[in-house]
Amino acid sequence: MQVSNLFAFKPVMPVMDGIEAFHKVKENYPQKNIKIICITASTLRHEQENYIRMGFDSYVPKPFKYNEILEVLETNLDIEFNYKSPKVKKTTQKSLDELDWASIKISPEIKTEIMNAANSYSVTGLENALEQLESMGDGS
Repeated sequence: MQVSNLFAFKPVMPVMDGIEAFHKVKENYPQKNIKIICITASTLRHEQENYIRMGFDSYVPKPFKYNEILEVLETNLDIEFNYKSPKVKKTTQKSLDELDWASIKISPEIKTEIMNAANSYSVTGLENALEQLESMGDGS
């Protein structure tokens, strides 16, 4: 199956909502095997069951994790992703092991920002916090 046969709808759409778009796709392409995945902030179990009963092929609640999207794509498109393990250079690992972690000081504000961004899977939030840390330098 081609990826072009996959539709994903945001819960808030400018012209119509995802449910209406879902029905229009099914109505306009009844002979096609189009996979439609519901991605929504609705996380209640009965809502998930309603979306599946309605005919969505899968359901992903927000905030979603990257691996959840990949799993849904693998399942619905009958594909398998090949993952490469990141290689850690021995010199990098050695320098990390030698680092005095107790001497590292992070302001409570930046620590909170990092934790909030990590908990909400916000790459942008993490990048912003890291930029703040980089701009602070080594403090000496």
